[in-house]
Amino acid sequence: MIRAAISGHRPEKLPDKQFVRQALSDVFLMLGPEEITQGCAAGVDLISARVAWIHGLPYRAAKPWGNHKARMGGSSGFKISDAEAYDWMIENATEVINVTGIDDYPGPWAYFRRNHWMVDNTDFVIAVWDGSKSGTSETVEYAQAQGKKVYRIDPVTQRMGWYGSKTIPL
Repeated sequence: MIRAAISGHRPEKLPDKQFVRQALSDVFLMLGPEEITQGCAAGVDLISARVAWIHGLPYRAAKPWGNHKARMGGSSGFKISDAEAYDWMIENATEVINVTGIDDYPGPWAYFRRNHWMVDNTDFVIAVWDGSKSGTSETVEYAQAQGKKVYRIDPVTQRMGWYGSKTIPL
């Protein structure tokens, strides 16, 4: 089974969510993963679960800890739509994995553990990433260090291609 990990930005860093939906749809069809693994974060992760489901593509939900829920704070605050999308994503996942084995929030290291677990347990990474320093950039660096290929979708320039090679327009 060919598995792809999804990594990407939160909604506030996605200038055109419809572009992201269409790009993920196109990339799923083009690259042919048989299963997607996403990390349960608002933004690209939740979008990728919906797109996978539309295509009948199974997806795994990699939770950073057991009681992880939709985001409840931070600079963007609580969003009802995030909570609804999160609940839907969990209900429709083919598998929900607690990657740390810990039930309650253990600290920020859990996000890195989740990202590394996703890379280690998939064949390649699809990164919706604008190139900025972020959790996605750390995931891309880790994937490359592990010898995994990374397919990048830039949500700002709307260009995509294998990371490290010349990108092509959508």
